[in-house]
Amino acid sequence: WTHSDYDAEMEAWLLALTDLRVAHSERDGVIGLLRGERQRVVTAQEEEKPKTLLEKVGGQDAVEMLVEFVNAKNLADPRIKGFFSEVSQKSLRAHQQNLLQMVFGG
Repeated sequence: WTHSDYDAEMEAWLLALTDLRVAHSERDGVIGLLRGERQRVVTAQEEEKPKTLLEKVGGQDAVEMLVEFVNAKNLADPRIKGFFSEVSQKSLRAHQQNLLQMVFGG
């Protein structure tokens, strides 16, 4: 749960309680309880959230370094450099970074 998710859920409860014509004092009591638990629920969810593979490998910076390293190796290798030398390096790097981010769950 994010704070926004929790807030949206509280709004849904408020609307439902209003539609059911629950007394203001009771409705306010339920919403008060929900508000009181907001931080605990959101924090608990954030703590339990497992890291993505992208986070485990070092994030966007690590992906950029990996792409730069691989491209330098590709351009230095006489067997395959022809495949990469005539391609826009900027576009190629962007494509490779996007692909790795997707694969790593980012």
